Amino acid sequence: VLHLVEQAGADLEELDLQVSGDVARRVVDELLAEAVEETVEEDVRDDREGGAEGAPVAGAEDRLAEGEALQRGRQRDQPGAVSAARPHAVTSRLGCSVEQLLAGHGPRWNPHERAQVFTHPLWFLLVSVARALLRDMYLAALATSLAFVLATVWRLRRFFVTEAAWLLAVGALLSSKAFVDFAASGLENPLSALLVAVFLTVLGSPCEAADVPRKATRLTLAFGLALTCRHDLATLLAAPWAWWLLRHRDAPRAPLVRAVLVGLGPIVAWTVFSVVYYGFPFPNTAYAKLMAVPPDGLLWSQGAAYFRDSLQRDPLTLAVLAAGLAVGAAGRDAAGRAVAAGVACNLLYVLRIGGDFMSGRFFTSALVASLWLLARSSWPLLRARSSPFVAVALLAAYNLLAPGAPWRRVRVDATQGAIPGNRIVDEITWYYQGSSLPDWARR
Repeated sequence: VLHLVEQAGADLEELDLQVSGDVARRVVDELLAEAVEETVEEDVRDDREGGAEGAPVAGAEDRLAEGEALQRGRQRDQPGAVSAARPHAVTSRLGCSVEQLLAGHGPRWNPHERAQVFTHPLWFLLVSVARALLRDMYLAALATSLAFVLATVWRLRRFFVTEAAWLLAVGALLSSKAFVDFAASGLENPLSALLVAVFLTVLGSPCEAADVPRKATRLTLAFGLALTCRHDLATLLAAPWAWWLLRHRDAPRAPLVRAVLVGLGPIVAWTVFSVVYYGFPFPNTAYAKLMAVPPDGLLWSQGAAYFRDSLQRDPLTLAVLAAGLAVGAAGRDAAGRAVAAGVACNLLYVLRIGGDFMSGRFFTSALVASLWLLARSSWPLLRARSSPFVAVALLAAYNLLAPGAPWRRVRVDATQGAIPGNRIVDEITWYYQGSSLPDWARR
């Protein structure tokens, strides 16, 4: 692909043409379509002739069909056409890497090259275990996701004093479009939410002087596992983790250092493995996305569009984030201020990198942290020992009145239309027709 792009650029330069980005993209698309057609035709020809050594080329007919779908999508000039041809693209990087690992090729995308295309090592390993046990990638991703969602909901019980407040928090999660959309998407959001909940539970637990080393181990282990799940969770958890260590800096130095080293073991071990196996400490997507140098202000502008998109589609999520941030920053609780600083850093990070093309995806972990902040506040609604029916009534009101509530959403097939101008899409509308549980059952 890079060769074709360079060749397209050389051809344009040779003709001394000044073309817009759209025209250049069209030229590259045509070259790619021609390359796909030539490649799959050669594979089919080799397959029919028995290959160079008499062995058939596996899947050549399938590649021809996919190549034709890719060509049709490019000819239609609709970005969604490619996604429609590959309905499971949300987990394609994860699924392909899992299958390569179980086939004995290692955690990579292609058998012949070591490239880390997934951004969630811990999630990748857990789903790989589930895939080996269940023998189905779809069920493995779904079962693992739902298991961690249930574990997160149960862990939230430790945040709140009353069951009514806990049920209200669970209702807020179930009414959050971002949380519901990615609860069973195959992405790492459920595991990230659980690790954030575990970290905050340990952070808020009482600690005697004799228990400092043990708590340091537990807290740092939760922090290290979170980084192994996603490196950028450091923007959310590093501030409260560093605050806790500074607060207990008078504890015996040797046990504290030993506890920190043990706790950071998972992320250190993965980083060493990544450098040795892949040649880089971070996934290749990090270098491709974050190391780019776009025009000044472009990422900030796109990040602002990401927040506006979430405010329009999912107002509850940003409302909870804002409430938690305000309560934590204004409170007298030092731990709450540290977590609020982490939430602020995380949101600033999302803004700085331009958000994501998946609407709401990067807000779910901060949402859990905001619920923790609200639980520690003196907000009367959260501290009241009222009946759980109050939480049910508030939940019902939002889901009946708010157009962005996930349970009221009209599920249209977005692949038949154009991608919005801000390039941020509702993932459910793009993939549910090809990736839903009924669709899997029919296959």
